Amino acid sequence: MPRRFHFRPEYEIPELWWEIASYCTPRTLRSLSLVSKKLVDPAQRHLFKELSLKIGLPSHYCQEDYADSAWKRLEDLAESHLRHYVRHWTCEGFNNSANYRPPAAFIDAAAMLIVLLRHTLPQFTMLNSLHIRYMAVYDNIMATIATLKNLKSLHLVGVTFDLEHVLPPPLPVREFLIHTGPKYFVNEDAHARLEGLLSPDHLRKLSMDCPHNDALQETLCRELITHKPHNDLDHLAFSISGLGAVPTLAELLQASPLLQVLKVTVVWPPQNDLDPLDLDEALTSIPLSSDACRLVDDLTSAPPFASAFCPGRPIRKFSMQCGRLFSRSYSLEDVMDCLRCLDGRILTELKFDSTTTDDARVILPALADLFPNLKVLCMPINEAEGQVPSYRLAQTLDDMEIEDPDDIKRERKQFEDCYDDGYDDIDMLRLPDTQVSFCDGYLRLLSDIAFGTMIQLPETLVQLDIPQNRTYKRLKFTKDHELQLVHCFTIRSRAWDNLRSLKIGINNAYNRPWKKDSEGRWKKERYYFRGNHQNMMGTACLGGRPGVSDSAWYCLSRGYAVDVTKV
Repeated sequence: MPRRFHFRPEYEIPELWWEIASYCTPRTLRSLSLVSKKLVDPAQRHLFKELSLKIGLPSHYCQEDYADSAWKRLEDLAESHLRHYVRHWTCEGFNNSANYRPPAAFIDAAAMLIVLLRHTLPQFTMLNSLHIRYMAVYDNIMATIATLKNLKSLHLVGVTFDLEHVLPPPLPVREFLIHTGPKYFVNEDAHARLEGLLSPDHLRKLSMDCPHNDALQETLCRELITHKPHNDLDHLAFSISGLGAVPTLAELLQASPLLQVLKVTVVWPPQNDLDPLDLDEALTSIPLSSDACRLVDDLTSAPPFASAFCPGRPIRKFSMQCGRLFSRSYSLEDVMDCLRCLDGRILTELKFDSTTTDDARVILPALADLFPNLKVLCMPINEAEGQVPSYRLAQTLDDMEIEDPDDIKRERKQFEDCYDDGYDDIDMLRLPDTQVSFCDGYLRLLSDIAFGTMIQLPETLVQLDIPQNRTYKRLKFTKDHELQLVHCFTIRSRAWDNLRSLKIGINNAYNRPWKKDSEGRWKKERYYFRGNHQNMMGTACLGGRPGVSDSAWYCLSRGYAVDVTKV
């Protein structure tokens, strides 16, 4: 007689399995639900926590029964107990940025799914986050959203508004994001009806990316600006593409004394062929009193705005938008002037969107004197100069986020693309010989940082990210280069005593950073390579192992370790 599965008494606690399930991937949750009836509820709570209704490429959705089957599935879900587990819902329409005209069958299916969203949404009473992307938002959609009493976050991305009536009372959401995109048009009648959409008494986080829609920004912010005694915003992200948005930003900042996180993005190209210098001048001379935004300690902005905003404010985290990925870029003098405006005694985190190798050689040596308590430094490097053709951009884009942790095939492909030598066999996984060159460009910059000969960074650093953008990559970067550089950090272990995280190479989410453990060993998780003519994945480990010098060993996912010493 087969043995039946039984829980140990201490494993009967439901909250324990809810916590364990929160760390599982969707594939693991599906397997977990098949182990025992007692694990079905913890697995379902996380499996159905996020719903996604997407209309992607027409070739995937033009089957005759697609709309009917999707309607049936969502209706069944809305009537079952699983609807109480749904917390986040993403409804994504067709992104027509390429001006593609889909077939009529696809358009009919898309319209039917939008109607389905309106009919089923009220059933998900526990929903607290709703993302709507690339869809037309009508009066009935907004009225339906207003009925969701537990909704805390609303994101509208790439939407167009088609409103004929006055909207319902202000939405009591705590987070609101709107991104209209440069190709979307909002008429003046819709502007008037959007006034009062947000409730100043509830809203805490606001993100507005509305290039070429200054009037829309002013309309949405009007209630927040005039609310007395002030609004309660603590997070604000605001994009600027013309001079008309600057007064709205100034008034909103003046009316937000509780603000702690601020992100001001300059969108390029600006409106109506506006001279970039005029926009920079408007940002530096923004009419802001010294008492405004006294609590802001996390700032993201371009150098002109930061130079005017930072003095007298306790900025602890600063992300600089240097504009290196666009046609507009700020000079090295602008960057250095901006850094000098920061209070170096309290700044602990400094990030750049990108910079060049030559500029990095000037900026990095100055950081030790400017910011003696710096803990986090992130500076992606653009090695190649000039504009990159659009066809090359499409071929060199990297994943900045890991969307599906169960997609091993994509992870392996992305990891392999981070190196110019691809996959090596197990006998090639060793410390590189002296023939590996570090005499130029990005490689020389990393070598000087590791050895501290020409560039000395603050000894307080805990995290150091100096990756390079693949789009602007010039020199080859191999696994031998990476191992040699990490080995340099192990040699100078005293100089990098506080460092715990190091990221070099391609700026890709699947190129994970090296982490230093308590024994001084540098490890890189989910490292792909070939061994015994098979594809393997494990944790690369370098340095610090007792009794083994100049060695790199790999703890494989198969449960055993392979030591590879230098030959």
